[in-house]
Amino acid sequence: MLYAHESNPDAWQYRLVNIYELDVLPKEEQLSAALKRLGEKHEVLRSAIIYDGVKQARQAIIERKLPVFMEDFSDREDKEGAVYALREKILSENYDLQKKPLFQLYCVKKSDDSCYLLTATHHIIVDGWCFDLYQKDLFGFIAEEMEGVTQDETNEAAKGKYEDAVREILNKDKRAGLEYWRTL
Repeated sequence: MLYAHESNPDAWQYRLVNIYELDVLPKEEQLSAALKRLGEKHEVLRSAIIYDGVKQARQAIIERKLPVFMEDFSDREDKEGAVYALREKILSENYDLQKKPLFQLYCVKKSDDSCYLLTATHHIIVDGWCFDLYQKDLFGFIAEEMEGVTQDETNEAAKGKYEDAVREILNKDKRAGLEYWRTL
């Protein structure tokens, strides 16, 4: 996927931008707190792909804040059209796999009690297998933050789970794995 990105950095095929319509309007601080918890639980969302100036590209989990962008479309006549135009803009922006967070959240105010939420991520860090997991947690954390019921997600036992899983895969016997698939 890195090769595809480097070959055509303007291509959209690995950019994922989803739109959700909510009957609530979370505050920016509630969304930021929910994203902080999400990034702590799902470390991969804080990934950077390091490839400039190195011999071998690496994925690194870094301590970075997942951003929330707030927009107000409440005065727009065609709110749905405007949010789809925002989606197109997000898709067309360059994804810097090293410097730009690969998971972002946009909250677009529709009215005083409703909004659109857009999640923007790159397929290099997420796929269909994990999508439901982190989306369920995201919306659960937002609901808890809005209700004032927060839980500390900085569980020390959970830290490093993603890295541990990657190291386990890298340490597997590759020859045995290939032989298994050949004889399947």
